[in-house]
Amino acid sequence: MISMSVIASMVAANAPVTAMAEAQAAPLDGLAQEFALPGKQYRPKVRWWWPGGDVNKAELERELQLLSDNMFGGAEIMPNAGGMSNAERLNDQDPIHTYGDENYYANLKAALTKADELGLTIDLNMGTGWTAGGKDVPIEDNEWTFLVGRTEADKLLTSDSDLTRLTVPAAMKPSGYDTFAESNGDKGFAGGSFSVLNWDQVKDQQRLYKLFAAKVTAVNDVTMTLDQASVIDITGQVNVEVPGKVNNLADVLPIQDKERWVLIAVYTMPVGSNPVLTSMKRADKGYLVDPLNAEAIQAFYSAYLDELQNNGVLSYTVANGGALRAVFNDSFEFFTQRYVVPEAQLQEAYGDDFIQLLPAVLELGADQMFGRATNYFDFATDVDARINYDYNKAISSEFFNNWYAESISKLGDQGLILRQQGYNPPVDNIQSAGVSGILPETENLDENTLRKVSSGAHIYGNSNLVSAESFVFHPGGNYSLTPQTYKAGINKYMISGVNDIIYHGMAYQWNREGFSETGWSPFFSPKAAGSDIATNVSESDASFWPYFKDINTYAARAQYLVRQGDNDADVLLYMPSFGNADESLSAELSRQGFAWDLVNDDILAKAAYKNGSISVPGGSYRAIVVPSGVTLPVASAKALELLAQAGANIVLYGDKPSKQPGYYYEAGSYLDGDASVAKSMASITANPRNADELAAALQEAKGMISYEANDSLRMTRRALDGSSLAFIANTSNEEQAITVNIDPSLAQHVYLLDPLTGHVSRATMTNGQLKGYVQGEGAIAVIAGGSQLFSDARLTAAGNPIARAVTSSSNNEITSWTLDIKNDLFPDEQSSRTFINAANPLFDWSQRDEFKYLASNGYYTASINVDVSPAKPYVLKLGSIGAAAAEVKVNDGDYEKVIFAPYELDITDKLVTGTNTITVKIVPAYRNRLIGLAESTDATIAAAHKQLKGQKQLSAGLMGPVTLSNYEGRPTVQLTDAAAIPAWAKSAIAELLEKGIVSGGDNGAVDPTGSITRAEWVKWVVLGLGFKEEGASADFSDIDPASWYAPYVDIAAANNLINGDGKGHFSPNSSITRQDLAVILYEAVRQQAAVTSSAGNANFTDDNRISSYALEAVHGLSRLGIVNGRSDGSFDPLVHVTRAEAAVLLSRVMDYNS
Repeated sequence: MISMSVIASMVAANAPVTAMAEAQAAPLDGLAQEFALPGKQYRPKVRWWWPGGDVNKAELERELQLLSDNMFGGAEIMPNAGGMSNAERLNDQDPIHTYGDENYYANLKAALTKADELGLTIDLNMGTGWTAGGKDVPIEDNEWTFLVGRTEADKLLTSDSDLTRLTVPAAMKPSGYDTFAESNGDKGFAGGSFSVLNWDQVKDQQRLYKLFAAKVTAVNDVTMTLDQASVIDITGQVNVEVPGKVNNLADVLPIQDKERWVLIAVYTMPVGSNPVLTSMKRADKGYLVDPLNAEAIQAFYSAYLDELQNNGVLSYTVANGGALRAVFNDSFEFFTQRYVVPEAQLQEAYGDDFIQLLPAVLELGADQMFGRATNYFDFATDVDARINYDYNKAISSEFFNNWYAESISKLGDQGLILRQQGYNPPVDNIQSAGVSGILPETENLDENTLRKVSSGAHIYGNSNLVSAESFVFHPGGNYSLTPQTYKAGINKYMISGVNDIIYHGMAYQWNREGFSETGWSPFFSPKAAGSDIATNVSESDASFWPYFKDINTYAARAQYLVRQGDNDADVLLYMPSFGNADESLSAELSRQGFAWDLVNDDILAKAAYKNGSISVPGGSYRAIVVPSGVTLPVASAKALELLAQAGANIVLYGDKPSKQPGYYYEAGSYLDGDASVAKSMASITANPRNADELAAALQEAKGMISYEANDSLRMTRRALDGSSLAFIANTSNEEQAITVNIDPSLAQHVYLLDPLTGHVSRATMTNGQLKGYVQGEGAIAVIAGGSQLFSDARLTAAGNPIARAVTSSSNNEITSWTLDIKNDLFPDEQSSRTFINAANPLFDWSQRDEFKYLASNGYYTASINVDVSPAKPYVLKLGSIGAAAAEVKVNDGDYEKVIFAPYELDITDKLVTGTNTITVKIVPAYRNRLIGLAESTDATIAAAHKQLKGQKQLSAGLMGPVTLSNYEGRPTVQLTDAAAIPAWAKSAIAELLEKGIVSGGDNGAVDPTGSITRAEWVKWVVLGLGFKEEGASADFSDIDPASWYAPYVDIAAANNLINGDGKGHFSPNSSITRQDLAVILYEAVRQQAAVTSSAGNANFTDDNRISSYALEAVHGLSRLGIVNGRSDGSFDPLVHVTRAEAAVLLSRVMDYNS
């Protein structure tokens, strides 16, 4: 049943325009209307896998209708041969190989026609399989690679060697040709998906590129260390009449006594790589096109687009009024060992001498997808990384000058857009997302990876859309993602700047035997080894498909908001080319309430300081932050220096950069370049060393909407016309207190938009701030403006979505349940069963043999007596349900969905005075059933699900505690933020409050999620453990004797609990790290409980990150059971400690001492 509040919002969303005019429409009333139920252009799309050409019109049309009915906005059509056996892939008579024939294009046009009828957007994969290539790409237009041959280590040339009879060393076969060998079939990497190389077919295509000779100074395993100055290009000594023979080198090589020399043969060769999972016939599958060869790319597009044109597909483009928007190319998953940059380009960029450095570049496998580099040569100095940096820059330039330039031109001429994942090779990931004329795309769920691409779109200003291949590598595997998992992931995409989700993916319903009961899927198949690497967003997910309309409605609302206006961030965080964002620094920026983007060298060169802001092509920012100790190109260092001189806020965090990353420097040696960087950086004064100093350095950088420091909050912000919009998400699974700061110019009219309900409500400000709570893995949007933005007709009276939880007059746990297992989904599971267990009715199904493989619905029924008071709302709280969704029915009413955490439902209007029956329907994840089928005694069934054999079951079931809470209003407790205290910390904080160690402060809040400072921690330890003043007071230069904390610091110093930083500082107002807290606490325990001093064995996976002075303390407290590591076995020594965490630790020590 749809709630009345949702119905009200839907009615409002469809109100006639004339009625709105009579109600004096406000500027953003249209936004409120579409936010409630966004149009199809804002809805998530899905990658739609086709089994090659083996599809039919009726089924295609049915599946498109299904997508439309479930709030999808479109699909990307991706024909492929994934998940199939080697026999099927190699059988040219199999119907999958009808891709590209007349019938295939008839079906494609039928799908485009139906999509247009439904208002859905369609993108095409670039052919079949990936990456770009196919039947029209001959071997000479394939990607090219370097190969290496050399004198064997035990046959190196010496002064005694006969230099008249030498031969050119033969090329060595790179390991990738075994890893990705075509002969591996479906037993190969990723179920044979990448079995695309055949050494025997291409080895005769080798061409000698260069022959070098060099002195060897050391041999370490496969790597030979060379004397850089000795490298000689002897290509001209190769005998042109006798292939493979080298002319007499006696007068060429200056080999001295006891020296060892090596001949290095550098070859080029077409890789011989076919598109991955192509459904072309063997003779037609062709090769991947060379992304660095403009002529090859032109020829590829001419053939590809001509085929689309000749089959009538191009008449369906958006430009022609149809549904076809873009062509998609996957993430440059190439197989070249090391890209070949033409010598002319290297000479132009770095001079004639650079070619002598080529041996250092020959790290074969470095550029191969999923590859492992084999470093055959290095130099004895530190130049290797610098040389490779320069070479990678040349590769990156070739990608932009060839692949991007030609793709945009050729597709644009036909009214199509390139949708490109621009990473994996050595390419500037930020720049590749900022290229004009493309739709940039990313993937996965790592925030910093996502931000590389979104930042490129933002700072170049060439695309408002940023798409993501979504949920592809979720650790739970296929059929494990719950509605709540999707919701949390959607939030993460939004706060990372992604606003065009493309699920990975949905498989065409194909009638083919030999697959699991879920049917064919390219990445979940018993026919391909290791095939459990994707999400199946389709009706094959019998458990959660019924909830996708709700999931997509949430996603559409979120995407609608994050596409409004223009990106509006505060800070640019520098990311080195071919590197990654500084994770700790980016997390700190987010913690402090900043909106931020990454910035690259290319944009730094374009940046200017104008009107108090740092202007880049895509917008304006208030500061640039450079991470500690990064290498900076000379040009970037100079750009930062000039910006700082002009008045820009340039912040060098930690160690100032003192080196440039490259080898080539046109004004001298690379050491001269280093000196230039150091000089530029020395002129910049803003140099914070810790989080507090960083906050001070950036205090003027925050935008119109920000939030107070919180480890779990993240934000993306958009600038609207006369107003500001912030989408704020809680990334933890615990409720978080939030304090939002609004610029005074916009604070008069502040609104909250809830993507869960589609409601817009007026926010209540307190002293210029917006305060409340965001649910675990929840999100809220804030819009603020200087004038009224929404008319009253567009606002809901459904309540404040971030209101503080109110106090319950009763909080009754429901403990007596009847559980019925009904086989309404899977008739083969055991017949309907009833379990009554008053002693332990709520449990984890995965822990009981009779339940652990069930995907049937569980119906929990309980009877309760209620004396209904309409003025007091009743909320049913389900507690934990694991990997499941829930629905609730009260008495004879309809089931209502409870699919998102915290799994609560207001049932006030459903209760009657007297006896009430509550039924909770639990829908467990499908995956557990599939794991059970893999363990079946029926060999055929087990074989069809073998990809999940031995996998661990997911927790599922109504595990509770289930409570019915009757609320009366505001809390009666003194704390204003009691609801923000995590359950695991409530007793500890209550104990410290009772003992007077912790107080609620002036505002009645303990701020449990805020970081505790060093001064506060010292006070807590001194009071909690009863330390008294013994001896002299502390002698720290940064302790004000009149401060509130001075007495506690004195006592702590007198008892040798603290020592400061060795420079006379204590930093009382800095947040304390986990390792520093442990040092103080362990010393206190040792003094009071006579604990033996011993560092013991390493306890944590990140022991190497724990400072030496803290290692004994961390291990000691761990052995005593006082501190625990993270779930992944790490300790996280440098993370700041929250007040809730500190309270629990102090409480444990107090208990231990007693």
